[in-house]
Amino acid sequence: WLGLRMNDESKEIYIKEYEDLTKISKYKDKIIKYKDQYRLTWYEYLLSAAGYNLFDLNEKDREIADKLYIPRILSLFKVNLPSADSLFNPYTHVLQLTPPSTGKTKFYISLQGYLRIGYISGIPSRARLVYNAEKNTPGEIFYSEYIVIDEIDKSDTQAFIEFAERVNEGIDSGRWSVEKGDTERIKTLLRGKRLPRGIILLGNIGDESDSEQIFDEYIETSEIKKIDNARNAGKYLLKEKAKSNKKYRDTVDSLISRMAIVSIVTDRFNINKIRNDKLLNPLAMHELVRIIQNEINKIANNYDKHINIQKIKQLGQFNDARMEDNAIKLAIKIKALELDKYLNENAEELAIKIVKGEWKWS
Repeated sequence: WLGLRMNDESKEIYIKEYEDLTKISKYKDKIIKYKDQYRLTWYEYLLSAAGYNLFDLNEKDREIADKLYIPRILSLFKVNLPSADSLFNPYTHVLQLTPPSTGKTKFYISLQGYLRIGYISGIPSRARLVYNAEKNTPGEIFYSEYIVIDEIDKSDTQAFIEFAERVNEGIDSGRWSVEKGDTERIKTLLRGKRLPRGIILLGNIGDESDSEQIFDEYIETSEIKKIDNARNAGKYLLKEKAKSNKKYRDTVDSLISRMAIVSIVTDRFNINKIRNDKLLNPLAMHELVRIIQNEINKIANNYDKHINIQKIKQLGQFNDARMEDNAIKLAIKIKALELDKYLNENAEELAIKIVKGEWKWS
């Protein structure tokens, strides 16, 4: 397994990461043995392997940790359904807004080497994301399968609008537009293929410099407490800074409609409560990621036998076909990660609640 990168100046390709995958299969039996021995779900196993300890938390803190980390883990791993739409959009796109210092960045960076996660702080330009014509270098979409874009709450409204216009097309079809004059170059790079990518948007509620008292007062007095679900709460929080800008407000609506999960967590949480210095051996971690992806693939290949599609249609009553499709993909991941067992909830019902922004929202 090689991770390749292009030098911006010399244009030479170099090896950034290397793993001998022939050595990792020996860990499979051990991983399954310890999973059974300690009665872990794959969700708990992956979090533990990444350096997080949920097991010593009290009930309230564990609930907050789940609200933070379940959407993060569900943002990862592809679901390839046997349908045309799935070829263009096999990912679970996520928006998560939380108080500062709840471990958003650290979580994704800790898994960068195992899941081809690209991290960008702030709204990226077209050159950074897709293609830099001046330097003749491909953007992040050519190197990373998942694009994590942090601090979207701090973005300029016009930059946000331009970014959303670029990313919406990529989310919908796996096609990425470039500046005029660069069309042929991007066609050459893509070689006629589409390039779907998982989009993960992260941001803060409130300012990092705010005291806990100021933050709590903001939450208690804001309209967010009156909003009926997390999807609408996400719209409210992003629109707050430019309520009079109709184009910006419409752009927020458009982008959020493409998110499978909108996770809004207003609880403060001390991330040090779950940090654990013990990490899984990197080769074993590669195998664990592969096992989880294989579990997802097994269910996805015969999803109508494992997932009650009719139940999702009837209970979901989705007006947007994208939300129904996202609920199906989430139900598959929930089953594979054993989140239904972990939370003691029906997979289809849980998927519907997460997509609608109703899970753990009050």
